[in-house]
Amino acid sequence: MIADFVKSQIAPIHAEIDRTPMALALVSGQIDRPAYGELLATMLRVHEGFESAISGIAELGELYDPTLHDRCDAIRADLEALGLQDMSGNSEWASEVIEQFDRWSTERPWALLGALYVFEGSRMGSMFIAKSLAKGFGLQLRANSGLDYHLDGIETRPQQWMQFRSRLNALSPSAEQQHDLLAGAIGTMKFMAEFYRSAPTRSSLCHA
Repeated sequence: MIADFVKSQIAPIHAEIDRTPMALALVSGQIDRPAYGELLATMLRVHEGFESAISGIAELGELYDPTLHDRCDAIRADLEALGLQDMSGNSEWASEVIEQFDRWSTERPWALLGALYVFEGSRMGSMFIAKSLAKGFGLQLRANSGLDYHLDGIETRPQQWMQFRSRLNALSPSAEQQHDLLAGAIGTMKFMAEFYRSAPTRSSLCHA
């Protein structure tokens, strides 16, 4: 099964990310608002680049559904709700990731399917972060409170994730396409590990 193979190959990097200070701060709700704003702003840039790169690739249309998979609106809503619209994020790191997505879109489009697998898989863990962030920020655990990035579609997310995996497993990629898919997943996870290792969990900035 393609999905299980990809999962097994990225598992060591996933474990590495889970041990970073940023991941630990998120799951414990010990990140402050400015640092979280920088995280969201960075991910907004990344998702904008990713969605632009994958949206024009017809051969991935069976797997990529912008109505389900696009995340930018949720991130923008969260930044506004938290009063963090002016955050710029890690633009240098985000630009490097976006450049990779652009190369993949023209040279090896199936690598973007690997990136999509990573982003969609991360949403399963994201469900458990929302409660900790709500407590840490003093927010209600509901839509439009600043947590949409984690809460959006939460009611149907496990079913959608299983459906995504089933559609992925139903594909019959060539050896080259499967290689590119795996490379995209591993490459995206390595980018995320690099970011999480360096991202601050505390900021000297003050926001109301």
